[in-house]
Amino acid sequence: MLTCIIKYDIDPTKHDDFQQYARNWLQANYAFAQDRKFILREDRRWLKLSYSQQDARA
Repeated sequence: MLTCIIKYDIDPTKHDDFQQYARNWLQANYAFAQDRKFILREDRRWLKLSYSQQDARA
């Protein structure tokens, strides 16, 4: 299992643009984000599960 946590710092005057971007996030609409310039910074943290209860039963 792999989890990605994304933290965005957005321009507070462009909140509506970010909401539209977030609704279409699965389509990876990066061109929209670049065009509107509402994301000031993006920080991604990738986490990998190193232990699970299923591993304990094996």
